[in-house]
Amino acid sequence: MLLDAIFNDFESYKIIPFTNEIEDSAHNLIKIYQLKTLDAFQLASCTIQKELIREFVSCDKKLIKAALEEGIKIFNPLNK
Repeated sequence: MLLDAIFNDFESYKIIPFTNEIEDSAHNLIKIYQLKTLDAFQLASCTIQKELIREFVSCDKKLIKAALEEGIKIFNPLNK
């Protein structure tokens, strides 16, 4: 049942290919917000593809703060 639920969730995910633009943006986000590397890549992908992203899902307070500063709508599952 769990695997079925995970595969159903994948249908609502947006896959964003890794590009040089994302890498450059991630470096800038690390400098600005002192993010962890993978968090910076995740946020960079979202900021570059804002028109494809309905909500940014995270529970990490630092990442949420940075995303809000970048104008991204947040969904924190812990706030349900």
